[in-house]
Amino acid sequence: MMRILAVLAVCLGVLTASALDCSQCGRAVQGKYLTANGKNFCSETCYEQTLPKCALCGRPFREGIQIAEYPDKVYCKECGAKPTCFNCRLPNDCEKLDDGRHICRTCKADAIFDQARAQEIFDQVRERMRNDLDLGTDRKIHFYLIGLPELEKRSPGETPPGGELGLYHYSFTEVTTTEKKYPWSKSRDSVKITNERFAIYALYGLTRARLIEVCAHELAHDWMQKNYPRIRDLKLREGFAEYVATRVNTLYGNGFLNTRIEKNPDPVYGGGYREIAAYVRLHGFNGLLEHFAELNGKG
Repeated sequence: MMRILAVLAVCLGVLTASALDCSQCGRAVQGKYLTANGKNFCSETCYEQTLPKCALCGRPFREGIQIAEYPDKVYCKECGAKPTCFNCRLPNDCEKLDDGRHICRTCKADAIFDQARAQEIFDQVRERMRNDLDLGTDRKIHFYLIGLPELEKRSPGETPPGGELGLYHYSFTEVTTTEKKYPWSKSRDSVKITNERFAIYALYGLTRARLIEVCAHELAHDWMQKNYPRIRDLKLREGFAEYVATRVNTLYGNGFLNTRIEKNPDPVYGGGYREIAAYVRLHGFNGLLEHFAELNGKG
């Protein structure tokens, strides 16, 4: 999310009374002077030294763009209009990937495009979640790196296009048989779940830190599906997955990624995370699991 960042207009004045001091260089102002934001400047040069500087080109600007996730990052209008890297979410001189996404040079240097390397990271995250957070399952989970069109095709459509970086998919075959113990007794349906398959998909080109976060988020879905399968509330499911992702980010020293999650305006992902985090602060993590168990029983 971006917002327009504007600097107040500059007024031109002519000194007719006692001397004024320039707010920037401190010299006495003679004759014409500029005033802006309640300050006086002896020249355009001094005034421009107080302007914000673009995070990309370094030039001062009077009107530009501020990134909500990075309040310290401001851009001139020209740089703010450049393509946004799908990893860092910042405008930059990006390269276009085969599936239409853009990636900046900094992120590409650390991006994961190799399936084998991505599998190693996935396995490490899964093991660490099991050992450090006691959040793990013994299921065989198939893990794949894929492009954006394939991810969107597999997505259930619960998030806007381009909003997902990964996906958890659980499929099974439900077999219903009708039993009748005696000729005079009522028939009874018996349901059996078979052919279960678990898969996690992640976009290729994620930086290592972002891939770790995505793996943690999707593995949290797997853990919740196994332990509380009757909870279907999307806000609870996504909020819990985001909460687990923040904990894993912190474990890996990637806490800087948590700002996006904490400030995400999306009511499901951001709102869900904030509700889960608030519940944990009040009742502890075990209290959250007790709450889930109660909800699961009502499902």
